[in-house]
Amino acid sequence: MVKFPEILTFLAIHLFTPALGVVVFFILCRRMMESKIVSPPFSQMFLLFFNLGGVLLVLLTGLFWEWSGMASFGFFYLALISPVLAGAVVWTLWKKKNLSNWHKTIFYLNFFYGAFMVVATGVWLDIWYFASAPIR
Repeated sequence: MVKFPEILTFLAIHLFTPALGVVVFFILCRRMMESKIVSPPFSQMFLLFFNLGGVLLVLLTGLFWEWSGMASFGFFYLALISPVLAGAVVWTLWKKKNLSNWHKTIFYLNFFYGAFMVVATGVWLDIWYFASAPIR
């Protein structure tokens, strides 16, 4: 039987954290619309929230919950697919980054997120490969 505090932990990680992310996303979208910028980067910001929220969920799951197959899928998405998508966002915002501070911030956050994930994945694969290699 599931204990009451475990239910609270589950709800905090898998319900309240994503719900808070959605609320913050819509608040920022509203602020972006109120600032009347040209071609607001809503979809690029959504992808940034999706990726950073995924990192937060994987970290919270690893620290406070039980690791599962879905957490593994999330981890492999973050390690292998999300840097490519962040690179696509950087590509689409390359010429638009000087339109507003919103564009510039989302451009640089996606750039540094993608670069960090490429380096982190490389380090993880390097450690995994050399840790499992026999010593000669």
